[in-house]
Amino acid sequence: MKRLIYNRNVLKECLENLKSTDILEVCDGAVQAAYLIEQALKSHLRKINPLLYYDRRNLKEEDEVGIVLGSLTEEQARKLKTAGGRQCILYICAAKNEFAEHKSNLIELFELRNEVLHSIEDFNKDLGTIAESATSALKACKNLISDFLEFDSEKINPLTSKEFSKLLLQRYKLRMQQLTEQVERHRQDYLKKNNKQVLTKADLESEMSWIEDVYECPACANNSFSKVCEVDFDWNPDGIITSSGCSYICTECGLSLSEYEFGLVTGSNFYT
Repeated sequence: MKRLIYNRNVLKECLENLKSTDILEVCDGAVQAAYLIEQALKSHLRKINPLLYYDRRNLKEEDEVGIVLGSLTEEQARKLKTAGGRQCILYICAAKNEFAEHKSNLIELFELRNEVLHSIEDFNKDLGTIAESATSALKACKNLISDFLEFDSEKINPLTSKEFSKLLLQRYKLRMQQLTEQVERHRQDYLKKNNKQVLTKADLESEMSWIEDVYECPACANNSFSKVCEVDFDWNPDGIITSSGCSYICTECGLSLSEYEFGLVTGSNFYT
């Protein structure tokens, strides 16, 4: 269980590191990716044949027999050298045809891993190359890693910093489209209702809320878009916990936006 928790944490850190624009973090992500792939490959190979889990070049005949029969003690098994990353790649490509097309990519990642961990020379590859190698290898082994970590494969979505920026831009454009449509609906509804006011200042203020500022509404263009701040108190054995937040509500047309959405509409937030 400790190993499972550790490996899930490694996966989380790995996916974050590979999205970075810092080459040191990307290198960490590549090393973590190689580690996770090797773990997943070993786990899968041992299920196919227990002998594939070990480095057979160093196995004695009696060890092989013990492995096949399952008669080795835990202490004996721990003393045996397990297969290295490159061996695991060769084994899995031989055992499962679908991995053959990814063989060169997987080997490249493990060579990168070895260069980072064992060489004292400076890195000779750029950030993009390292990230691409690691994310491609992770995608190829996604299902194996998912099974090994007992983790939803849909949540294993490795991205480079370039891919992540592109995804953020797509999300930003979609959210802006939705907000634009929401604002337009309120504008049309306001015009249909003959500019009838829907809220008053009293509706927005209470003992726990107040109007901090007023802006021009992006829907009806009136100076009625109120920034409403709220404070809440909760009690626990450690004392009073205070929480606060702000939202924006138009007293004329009823348009309501969160602080983040207000930032998007006014241009102060850009796909963050």
